[in-house]
Amino acid sequence: MKLGLGIDTGGTYTDAVIYDFKSKKVMAKAKALTTKDNLAEGIIQSLSGLPQEQFSDILLVSLSTTLATNACVEGKGARGKLVLIGYDIQLLTKLRSKYGLPETDEMILISGGHNQQGQVLSQPDWSSLERQIRETDAKADAYGVVEYWGIRNAEFEQEAKRLIRQWTGKPVVCAHELSSEINSLRRASTTLLNSGLIKLIDDLLDSVKEGMTRMGISAPVMIVRGDGTLMSESFARERPVETLLSGPAASVVGGMQLTGCRDALILDIGGTTSDLALVRNGLTVLSEEGVDVGSWRTGTKAIKIRTIGLGGDSIISFDANEQLQIGPRKATPLSWLAQNKPEIKRELKQIHADNKWHSISLGEFFYIVSKPDKDELFTQEEQNIIKALENGPKSLEELAQLTQTSVFLLRTENLEQRGIVARGALTPSDLMHVRGDFQAWDMESGTTGNGDYGQPPQDDG
Repeated sequence: MKLGLGIDTGGTYTDAVIYDFKSKKVMAKAKALTTKDNLAEGIIQSLSGLPQEQFSDILLVSLSTTLATNACVEGKGARGKLVLIGYDIQLLTKLRSKYGLPETDEMILISGGHNQQGQVLSQPDWSSLERQIRETDAKADAYGVVEYWGIRNAEFEQEAKRLIRQWTGKPVVCAHELSSEINSLRRASTTLLNSGLIKLIDDLLDSVKEGMTRMGISAPVMIVRGDGTLMSESFARERPVETLLSGPAASVVGGMQLTGCRDALILDIGGTTSDLALVRNGLTVLSEEGVDVGSWRTGTKAIKIRTIGLGGDSIISFDANEQLQIGPRKATPLSWLAQNKPEIKRELKQIHADNKWHSISLGEFFYIVSKPDKDELFTQEEQNIIKALENGPKSLEELAQLTQTSVFLLRTENLEQRGIVARGALTPSDLMHVRGDFQAWDMESGTTGNGDYGQPPQDDG
């Protein structure tokens, strides 16, 4: 038989299927939780649920993922640093937020560049670049280089790349390698996002190869691009931004192939996002300008998909106006966390029994998912948080007390963004346990977590 292996690593689950190219049928399927601290573990668990006697007939492995998309929606990723050559600082200040770009003082700006015809206007200030790189390198994992008219002549982008690699030894990507988009801010957004996704996709691909080796699978690996086509492993490592909407694109192509429908609206609901795409006359509709995900406006071409930060793991909370809010942030469901870390159940029950009224949810927990690198820089508060969580998960109130701050001032965002600390909270998956629609984890915790806001005092007048 000529078989293909499909692996989809999502924010919540990792799925695997064996597909027969001749009969065009799915032969077997399996599912396992995505293990974010060690992606290979979840991949191996998923592969273990497939008939292993068929592994020797696998000719191709196709990988799709929502990890890059989820990182955009949740504001996560590695620490990418953007180097801009020849940009107008007033233009950046005015428009940067529309494209998901950071404050100008968080970017490296140097003078010089080409004109619209690709002719040299002036040499970049390389000494200023070196000074700024050395001053900020400790806070960067990778770099992205963009010249305002770099699409007309890429020589200065290439030289900046060479120098930054020489000075830092870290990954560097240039805008002209990623996009020919004339909109300079879309190119900048694409390049910064790509630099922040390099480590994420490298880890995923390394984990897939590890899982394949341990399961005795020997076949080339291809990755689904956002436009539904396939790219090689080496291409994906250099251009991880091309994996934006990879998972939803795979769902669209798979839905078309398996149903034979030529006109359809395809909805893919995952743990982090819900994605909708339109198929007309057997063809997908492609985005013309580029992918827009979360706050990012990129020049990366993909299937036209509407992505909403709403899924099974979206945090259920209330906004400042006491209106129910679901997403776009996600968390570990309380029902899963209580099953795997039973110590939180006692605290959760006590929170529920105290019936405190509070403007924020007290039934949220924090725990360490990966150990920080020794050379990473953290604030004193972040160091205190990591130390407080070393012996197990802590509730929001308990963590605030241990770090001598208030629940309002506790800052875990950076640690969550860097994948060191995770949050457990009430999610739609917990409500499914309450209703009995889904019973894989701890049903009682989902029920208890539903009341963690307490009740406000009643006005008798």
